[in-house]
Amino acid sequence: MRCSIIGLLQLFIVFSALSQSIVDSIPKKWLLTGYVETYFVSSKKTEAGGPLAAFLYNHNRNQRLKINQALLGADYTGQQFRFQLALQTGTYVQDNYSDEPAVLRPLLKCFAGIPLNKTKSSWLDAGIFPSYIGFESTQSFDNKTLTRSILAENSPYYMTGLRLSHTAGKKLSMAWYLLTGWQRISPIKGNSLPSLGWQWTYRASDFSAVNWSFFAGSAQPDIDRKWRFFNNFYWQYERNKWFLTAGLDLGAEQQFKSSRDYYFWWSPVIIGGYQWNSHWRTALRIEKYSDPNEVIARASSGMPVVTSGISLNVDYMPISELLCRAEWKNLQGKHPIFPTSNSSINQINPITVAVAWRWNKKL
Repeated sequence: MRCSIIGLLQLFIVFSALSQSIVDSIPKKWLLTGYVETYFVSSKKTEAGGPLAAFLYNHNRNQRLKINQALLGADYTGQQFRFQLALQTGTYVQDNYSDEPAVLRPLLKCFAGIPLNKTKSSWLDAGIFPSYIGFESTQSFDNKTLTRSILAENSPYYMTGLRLSHTAGKKLSMAWYLLTGWQRISPIKGNSLPSLGWQWTYRASDFSAVNWSFFAGSAQPDIDRKWRFFNNFYWQYERNKWFLTAGLDLGAEQQFKSSRDYYFWWSPVIIGGYQWNSHWRTALRIEKYSDPNEVIARASSGMPVVTSGISLNVDYMPISELLCRAEWKNLQGKHPIFPTSNSSINQINPITVAVAWRWNKKL
């Protein structure tokens, strides 16, 4: 993997040199950002202070007032490059970055990029990016529901490597990725091959858009390489205060090295809701997640994660920088996959409240 990373860096340096003649018209701009989200979740049968489930990474501490995520960031666009850096903390970071070296866990994003044409419709970036897979992020303002879907929790929230992106007019955008792996900052030891990915987004109108994201790679070292292929599809519609999102994840991974047989996992989700006015909004989510062979999602009980869920949330935004949310959710598994103080159960009904604040300043 060391050779592949050196190759990525060499490629980025070459493109940097080529870009000097085409970037003389880009204005300089700074954007400073701040964000913090606190939450309290109550699940009667879950141990106080414990996680709701091992396969959940956001809002995952029971009966404790916690910070899910807090961050400070700075984005810069200059005449010759752009750069984005954001540092984070919170229970989300504790849960989702546990496999990364401690020094890298605070990095939400850290990448630099160069434009490849004068119109800035094409860019080459290198570093740590927010994931291109899925329609949900860790920041509450970006999501119609308070908690994340199981689909989102068990697909990457961040990626590391090279990104080549292109926007073709107002309707079509595309991006291609050369990556260190499946949600990895530090490469897996002994893995000499990078992963590949792409994203294709088409905005059919001002009200709707469709997306296809793809990943191909391995989460094991060369000696035990099992190829993983993953597709994420979603459609979004928003008009006249109504909004609707339909998503589907389909994944496959070899059962063992060089195997012709695969383990499969899949997850559909539908989110719909209504924006009552500038302050109030409601949303309903129905979802299912099936990973019977524990390729991605793993429960602390060791049982397969096959579960369905429904949630209802109410949002109140008194000002544009402040978002107050409350959500009831039911998750019901085929097996006991939710931990209690001394065992596991197959159903939980958490109630979650959260307050999120964001701040942006252009310089």
